[in-house]
Amino acid sequence: VRTQAGSAFTGSSASVTVNNLPAITSQPTSVTMSAATATSFEVAATGTNLTYQWQISVDGGISFTNMLNSGAYSGVSTSKLSISSVTLRMNMFRYRVIVSGTCNPSAISDAAILTVINPLAAFTVNTNAQCISGNKFDFANTSATNAGVLSYSWSFGDGAGKATTKTPSYTYTKAGTYLVKLVVSTNTGDLDSASTFVTVYPKPEPAFAVNNATQCLSGNSFVFSNGTKIDNSPLIFDYKWSFGDGTQTSDINPTKVYTTSGDFIVKLVTTSFYGCSDSVTKTITVNPAPTVAISAPKGTILCDGLTLDLNATGGTTYLWYKDGTLINGSTAATYTLNSPAIYSVKSLSAAGCVSLTEAKVTVTSLTSPKAGFTYNLNCQQIPIAFTNTSVTNNAGAVTYAWKDNVGNQSALTSPVFTFNNAGTVSMKLVVTSTYCPNLKDSLTKVITIDAPIPGIKLPLVDGVVNDETKLQARIYPTSVYNWTPSTGLSSTTISNPTTKLTAEQQYRISMIAPSGCETVDTLLVRVFSEFSVYVPNIFSPNGDGQNDKLYVNTIGVREFKVMKIYNRAGQKVFETTNASMGWDGTVNGVPQPLDTYIWVVEAVSKYGTPIKQNGLVTILR
Repeated sequence: VRTQAGSAFTGSSASVTVNNLPAITSQPTSVTMSAATATSFEVAATGTNLTYQWQISVDGGISFTNMLNSGAYSGVSTSKLSISSVTLRMNMFRYRVIVSGTCNPSAISDAAILTVINPLAAFTVNTNAQCISGNKFDFANTSATNAGVLSYSWSFGDGAGKATTKTPSYTYTKAGTYLVKLVVSTNTGDLDSASTFVTVYPKPEPAFAVNNATQCLSGNSFVFSNGTKIDNSPLIFDYKWSFGDGTQTSDINPTKVYTTSGDFIVKLVTTSFYGCSDSVTKTITVNPAPTVAISAPKGTILCDGLTLDLNATGGTTYLWYKDGTLINGSTAATYTLNSPAIYSVKSLSAAGCVSLTEAKVTVTSLTSPKAGFTYNLNCQQIPIAFTNTSVTNNAGAVTYAWKDNVGNQSALTSPVFTFNNAGTVSMKLVVTSTYCPNLKDSLTKVITIDAPIPGIKLPLVDGVVNDETKLQARIYPTSVYNWTPSTGLSSTTISNPTTKLTAEQQYRISMIAPSGCETVDTLLVRVFSEFSVYVPNIFSPNGDGQNDKLYVNTIGVREFKVMKIYNRAGQKVFETTNASMGWDGTVNGVPQPLDTYIWVVEAVSKYGTPIKQNGLVTILR
């Protein structure tokens, strides 16, 4: 007590109590426990008149509620909370305590976490059902624990398979349904397990038999008997046969006919209801049918009293037939016959296969040949081909002898002869059987050898530039025409073509008769610039056969009207309406004097235009 200086003070004494605030000096500690074990949380605190209230949070510390002494919990109002038996549902529960005293505020401890060790076994498998063939079950381990380290123990349900790896694979050796179990354990001894069933389907056991694995192509029929089995499974779902030749079937017991020979691998694939399959193969053989052929080395003509050999090829033994009837005991490759008939043969291979077809030959008795021939031409100095038409079908091999009366002869089948002179030739052909020389026939023909018709120079033809002009060759109805060159011609192969020219042209006309004789004429076509008439300016009517008459030449004239001739005195001395009629230089039979005369011509062109022309002509003798 302080007093003022110089003042007298007198006081009394009192007792004062100081209360302490609640304060936590040791926080509760989080613990990790196995299920069914006991644990506790404890707090240390200072303060006056302390009281305790434990609280719990089951939502991760978001909210807390006051606890009561019940069940596994005790000491909820003391500094130590006891849990008599931890359960899995308490995992991650949070616990705190509120410490209160005389003084406020109360103290709240940190929240301690209870971790309950909880291993969880879990796994998946790639597929729960597989076929025994190639089965492989892959297990994906999804086990986990919230505390500690896991170890694994697998059993695969077949009494043999076990594993301790995390993600094992397992292959079963027998079909069946198996319980796969996984046990996981922590290092604290906490356990959990998971299991599932897997199924291993059996595979079929394919098998088949065949009536005969080796057959001939002819008449082959392979009958397959299916002997497939399967254990502990529904019926076979599918059969697939492959016959090695590109064909397939799904029949259970198929029959197969092959169209070609060879070795074929037959494969049967069987598939169960669950899709499990297996296959089996067998090789079958289709032996080819031999190909038979027959030959007659000496022909198929039989002479009286002789025999013929027939040879067969393509087999090891043979079956010979005469007119369709089997010849007993004849199995060799050569058969000797002595009578005409239809002979046939089949061949057998070493495998006993018979040829699909038979070879046939017709043997006939020898008959005399029938001589015959034709010839293509009959012109002198041109090669004439003789075609042999003799009938020798039943005469066997034959020889030919040709001979005529002018020294030609040949042994060829169809010879060629050239005759130098025109006239008649006697040609003889003798046909003789080689097998039977007494059988022969002959034919003689008298042939007329023609000489070619001499060629001539045809009369001149006049035409107008680029105008169609008719031409006419000599007419031989059976001849073949050929005009050369082809310049301007409408055709080169007829007797009367037309031509259009711009300049003078001489044609060569070849006419080939059926005899082969060729005649060649020539024809000169003169070309003028316009349609007109032409009259010579001189003629000499003196009876010498040259230029004795005065003619008019018409070029492109359709109609000739008149030609008139006048003397110097203007007297008409000649008139004609026929262009082919010429003036002979006389009037009423009296020769006219040597002088110059006037001619006048009227005509109409081929296109209808009138033509009127005049000029002078002089008589000379």
